[in-house]
Amino acid sequence: MDNDQKKMDDLLRILDELLEYPIETSDDITDAELEHYYNEFCSIYCHHFRHWYSLLSGYLEEKTPDVYSYLSNGIRLISDYGKTHHSQKDEVNAGIDKLLDHVDLESIRNDRMQAVQCITTETRNLYAKTAQQTKEAQEKASEVKKSVEHFHEQSISILGIFSAVVLAFMGGISFSSSVLENFAAVSMFRLIITIVLLGFVIFNALFILLRFVLYIVHIDFPGQKTSFCIKALNIALAVILGITILAYSFGAGSILESWGAAPITTSSSTTVSP
Repeated sequence: MDNDQKKMDDLLRILDELLEYPIETSDDITDAELEHYYNEFCSIYCHHFRHWYSLLSGYLEEKTPDVYSYLSNGIRLISDYGKTHHSQKDEVNAGIDKLLDHVDLESIRNDRMQAVQCITTETRNLYAKTAQQTKEAQEKASEVKKSVEHFHEQSISILGIFSAVVLAFMGGISFSSSVLENFAAVSMFRLIITIVLLGFVIFNALFILLRFVLYIVHIDFPGQKTSFCIKALNIALAVILGITILAYSFGAGSILESWGAAPITTSSSTTVSP
């Protein structure tokens, strides 16, 4: 057993020497080197020695896959050299052929193992990608489900708000019509104040209701330009109301009252004496 272990150590040493210089063709190694390596193999494979495939496999697993071809080429050249120049040494030639066969088998096994590892890695990546896509799809499905669940509530809310908008608008029109019908019977001062207050209330009520509709349907409110216009209109209404009240306070009320007053008509009557 100790002798076999020593021969295995010598065999692995020879393989290391063959890997020191990559051998691709017969031009990469001389006949003297082939004779030297063949004699080394003769000292190993004499007396019916069989190399241990388990140790050989472990040795090759420590090497990178690109060296298998160099090692296989070197052993094949040595085998061909032995069969040509030492054809009578059948035992040694058979041992070298068996070594070459085991190296080729280990190369094929290693290539398949790498292919399996590559497929395994791709499968894991595909599984992770599929799991992520499944998670995203479940999240989107959950969002859609929530949207469907709240659809009826949103529809009722929106319909209620639009009903309120219509009622407010129609109420404002009805009130405006009644004011205009009694235009001659109402003072101009009260008419201006009533119109300003009515416009302020209706405008802001419609604005609040419409903005609430945008909030329900998840639409962003328009930008600063819209906000500026709304503020400007409210300020204008407030200014008109303030000017009207100040003008009336400083004695301009009679002038405003005269605008709404009905014209006075005089009629002359002719008395006919009998």
